[in-house]
Amino acid sequence: MANTVAAPSSSSKSFTAISSKTMAVKSPCIDLCAFDGKTGFCTGCLRTREEARGWRKMTDHRRHQILNEKSRRQAKLDRDAARPTRED
Repeated sequence: MANTVAAPSSSSKSFTAISSKTMAVKSPCIDLCAFDGKTGFCTGCLRTREEARGWRKMTDHRRHQILNEKSRRQAKLDRDAARPTRED
């Protein structure tokens, strides 16, 4: 038997049951939403805004692709942070 969770539907007064089977790949969100202006990545979960917004509608395959990019994205953020800024 699948676990279900009540989630707000498009109507603010009703809820829709969501089966846990529909999202086998859990969101990497850690509730620290701050997007890097240079890369566009969230500094908490390392997704783009579009990826975070569309997570629930993505296939598990696409979710895995995004999660597999995490170390590359973290390295990019680290490199960008380590670069000295030029003052004109």
